Amino acid sequence: MRILNYNFINTNNWGLFLLKEQILKRNLSNINIGFFHERWREEYSNKMMEGVCQAGLKYGVNIIRYAIDINQENRRIKEEDMFRLRELAYSHKLDGILFIGWDEAYSEQLGKHFYNMFKDVPKVSLGHKIKDIPSVVMEGKLYIKELLEHLIETHHYKKIIFASPLFHDERYYQYVKSMKQYSLYDPNFIINPQDIQTRDLFERGQEIVKLVLDKRNIKPDVIMSMYTEETTGIFEELKERNMKVPKDIAV
Repeated sequence: MRILNYNFINTNNWGLFLLKEQILKRNLSNINIGFFHERWREEYSNKMMEGVCQAGLKYGVNIIRYAIDINQENRRIKEEDMFRLRELAYSHKLDGILFIGWDEAYSEQLGKHFYNMFKDVPKVSLGHKIKDIPSVVMEGKLYIKELLEHLIETHHYKKIIFASPLFHDERYYQYVKSMKQYSLYDPNFIINPQDIQTRDLFERGQEIVKLVLDKRNIKPDVIMSMYTEETTGIFEELKERNMKVPKDIAV
């Protein structure tokens, strides 16, 4: 196995197995797989890369990593970088593609050019369901449902703040459904993506606390966060206010 990194800037074996099954139908022996993602400096991306490499060794395929960073000022992708990366990958004539489906660059909203450019190349999305593309996902809505049941029935929490993912997905809709079932739904308990301007997750966590406590004047029982960095920001902002977790507010 060879590993090549192109940086403009723990998945499981199943994703690569699913991809290789598609590729073998084309009778290719020397298989080159492209792994596409954003934020190459962040830990989760490198953990995903470790998993892809382990699967590459297992299945005897070459891995080429294409990672695009985001603008640190506005947390957005530079379109010229995305164009260069797509052109580079296209020149390599990849046999298959793995990509992190929740990343903005490869989302259904922004990834259409990416899908069209590689329309004849087998693709697998990791982490997010994308129409007409095989996807390997965790059923997040089941965990939201179970967590809310635990918070409400065991701890008797009522004011449950939900910090939505950067893009609304099944977790958001499950939160709304469950809270309505318990007659606890309040739209002010939801932090929508557009409510916080920063894309830095740590800062976003801090801003969530400010929005809930200072602007909406809500004293919540618990704040639910979908990201580790965001959760750390929530903890730090509560600590700055001399609030204890979970005594004053659970996270």
